[in-house]
Amino acid sequence: MQRKFITNLALLLLLNLLIKPFWIFGIDRTVQNMIGAEGYGKYYALLNFSFLLNILLDAGITNYNNRNISQHQHLVSKHFSGIIILRFLLVVHT
Repeated sequence: MQRKFITNLALLLLLNLLIKPFWIFGIDRTVQNMIGAEGYGKYYALLNFSFLLNILLDAGITNYNNRNISQHQHLVSKHFSGIIILRFLLVVHT
């Protein structure tokens, strides 16, 4: 179990070290130069606002779902449909 965890962790770190610099110095920098500082500032503000809304809409649902599914794996199909419906209701309510 620990060997599998360490291997997956190393793979995750390796992929992050390969992809993040390409994204930051390649794609993100190009977009920022193309649309200018003002447009990029608006994009960044909207992106951060969407993260805040995601936190409000989650309301502990993900933590509950992860904990419950890891304890009772046979309930995946039952909880998955319920979680999707609950998230949809929270989106409509907001």
